[in-house]
Formats: sequence, structure tokens, C-alpha cells
Amino acid sequence: PPKEKEPQPFRDGRLIHLLSLEPHRIDELTIIESTKGSKAYKLAVEEQLPQTVYTLAELNRCKSIADAVLDNDQFRELVRFADFEKPEIGYYNDLPFRGKADICLPGIVVDLKTTSDISNFSEASLHWNYDLQAALYLELFGSFEFKYVVVDKRTQEVDFFTFSDDFIQGGYEKLNLATENYKKYIDNKEFYDNNLEL
Repeated sequence: PPKEKEPQPFRDGRLIHLLSLEPHRIDELTIIESTKGSKAYKLAVEEQLPQTVYTLAELNRCKSIADAVLDNDQFRELVRFADFEKPEIGYYNDLPFRGKADICLPGIVVDLKTTSDISNFSEASLHWNYDLQAALYLELFGSFEFKYVVVDKRTQEVDFFTFSDDFIQGGYEKLNLATENYKKYIDNKEFYDNNLEL
């Protein structure tokens, strides 16, 4: 069966993360000089993981965005003594979770986000449940502060966000509700499987 196409914003986000946080790993990618419609690109995607194959145009576009992050003095200062792409496994509400922090400092987790409208990031954060992510990562990494580094893919503007305690508390409420609902479902799985209309 044909491999499902990944939305372009996801592809861009992954590549921007790699170029910003782990540029030494760029050699792990296959870069095709022609378009996605070319035979060379299609063949490379068939032979490898699609998320490791990019066009040169994608690479150049994402590199200019990543360079805006890397050239930002505040970002460089922030990450000077940081760990990157740090994985963690832990429990919350007796359920196992795993996560990977983009940037880790003592007591602080920092997440790199890309957006197409940086002026709307605060509102979008609730829409995409970034408050839940922040709460979970504070728990997983035993941290006390969660920050976002945000880069606008259109303007290449870089900004830094630290949300309020109310924002984080809302994330904990969502996390508690999600874990409780999951437990209720697992405890009554047979009932739900037999009685839910599809």
C-alpha cells in the first residue's frame, strides 16, 4: 500500500527542529535535488523512511528559518549549557508516559515551536493543548518552569513565551481529566466496546 503523506507543516517542523537543535544529524537525511514529483524523490521515499527524505528546496527553506533561531542572541544564551532532545519516561496518575524535551536546563524545559502566525501563538497554544504538554513535561522532567521558543515560518521572527500559572494549571486539569477518563474506559472497556455506536 502507498505510504500516507505527511502534512507539509509537520515535515517542516521536524526539519527545523533538527537544523536548530541537532544540526550534526543532517547527514542522516537524504536530500534530493529535484522535486517531490521526480522519479528520484519517489524512489528514495520507497526505499527509506519518508521522514528522512527531503528536497533541496525544503532543506533551504527550513535552514533559513532554523538560522533565524540559531542567530538569535537570547536563544544562544538560553541553550549554552542545555541538553537537547532529552527523553524521559515516568508516571502520572499511575499511568506511564514518555516524552522528549527539545531543550532541557536544570529545572526548566524549553520547547521549540514553529508557527505561521507568531502574533496568534498564545491563542493557538490553548487550541493545540500546549498547556497539557507543559503540565505533563513539568512532571516528567521534575521541572518547575516551562518555556517556548517560537519561530514564525513566514517572517522568521523569534520570540520567547513563559505562560502564567493559570495556563499551566489548566494543563493539569486537562491532564487529570484525560487520565481519569482513560482509566474509566480501561476499567469498563468491555462495556464500552459492546455498547458504543460507531
